[in-house]
Amino acid sequence: SALAVAYIQSRGNERPNDQVADELGKMLDRRVTLIAFDGRVLGDSDVDGAALPLVENHVARPEFQEAMHNGTGAAVRWSATVKVDFIYVARRADAYVLRLAAPLSSVEALVSDLMSHLLLAVLAAAGLTLLFGYLVHGLISVPLRNIAAGARKLAAGNLQQRLPISGDEEIAALGNALNTMAGNLSARMEELTEGKQ
Repeated sequence: SALAVAYIQSRGNERPNDQVADELGKMLDRRVTLIAFDGRVLGDSDVDGAALPLVENHVARPEFQEAMHNGTGAAVRWSATVKVDFIYVARRADAYVLRLAAPLSSVEALVSDLMSHLLLAVLAAAGLTLLFGYLVHGLISVPLRNIAAGARKLAAGNLQQRLPISGDEEIAALGNALNTMAGNLSARMEELTEGKQ
């Protein structure tokens, strides 16, 4: 609403208020109302200029009263003028109160759309987490279990046991080191056995 007020002030006061409201309403794709400080509607993008004198005085509207007291105001309520639920935001300017309104249905549609996008993002994150977990399991956990099982057999004295080489570089290096150790121990055992005979 502050930008809308700045836009109106930058364009000067040579145009009729209803024309200003209509132009701004088209630009913003929102209902725009210019309200005098006494509550009279000076211009409204949803009301024909000829019908403006018939529009109810807005002095009692909560967003108008709040804007008059605090500089800005907001409300969600039924519009008696166009017969639709709106969310209103009002800002006091030098000679009027500028009020922007969006149908509550469009705000609800935006929230629904955001919720859909959020759900999609959560599902994508969950899918990526499952994929990452599967990759970690396949690349790290399974090869480490295989190495641990092979190492237990080596520790039990089965020096002919060789470990499968798989997984990432570090796990493969560990498997190679244990296989080399088993080969060296097996060779030493054979040498010792031949030396005793």
